[in-house]
Amino acid sequence: MRLVVGLGNPGERYRRTRHNAGFMVVDALAARAGVTRWREEADALVTEAAVGGEEVRLAKPLTFMNRSGIAVARLLEATGGTPADLVAVVDDVALELGTLRVRERGTHGGQNGLRSLIDVLGTDEFVRLRLGVRKGDLPEDLAGYVLAEFPPEDVLVVQEVVGLGADAVTCISTARGCSGGDLGARSGTRPRDRPRGDARARARSAVAPHPEMACSDRGPAQGDARDLFDGQTPRSILATECAMISGRLHTLLAPIRCPSGPTGALDP
Repeated sequence: MRLVVGLGNPGERYRRTRHNAGFMVVDALAARAGVTRWREEADALVTEAAVGGEEVRLAKPLTFMNRSGIAVARLLEATGGTPADLVAVVDDVALELGTLRVRERGTHGGQNGLRSLIDVLGTDEFVRLRLGVRKGDLPEDLAGYVLAEFPPEDVLVVQEVVGLGADAVTCISTARGCSGGDLGARSGTRPRDRPRGDARARARSAVAPHPEMACSDRGPAQGDARDLFDGQTPRSILATECAMISGRLHTLLAPIRCPSGPTGALDP
């Protein structure tokens, strides 16, 4: 069974902070599947949910970010899984808000949760989805920045990014693997900059969504994240627009199922 782990810090104090973007995506996946009950297991909050037609285990470590590897190792051991079964979802202050990056291996890049996973698991051979949380230049106080809440003016963008992150995990789960690139910056389209009107219709017809990614039956892409920020209602996104987003994600990740196909969207 695939293990999807959102990295973050437990407790209400950290719930809406930049460092908890991974938790937000996992919560969104659970909400989409109609899952409301979590249990404590192996130093994490755990539940099972259908993601992309596949039953996966969702987890949020209770060990705090810098010790995430301990909980993840115990979860994999409990299920007989290996790092190849893992998808880690993390925040990344090196990436601009609105950018998602998928990798199937690599260094921690200064992200302490990933650092812990690599150290404890003894390998960097696992899929990770990074969500950009930075606006502007890198702050001098990185720790203070990631442990601060998103400002009110960024809430709607964050909610859209969380929805896109959940879409990306769904695509990864459907594909049973990942070797992706940057979503958003690489495609030239961030959530707040998506095409409107006729441009949106052209994009939708040019990029057909993956069957598992169709969103018309679940409403707005980021609707399942609306309760993360004190009940603020995000800007409405039409189901057709949601399908366009899903199609773009599928197009970027599709080459992992067709190694001989085009790979222009992928990093070397």
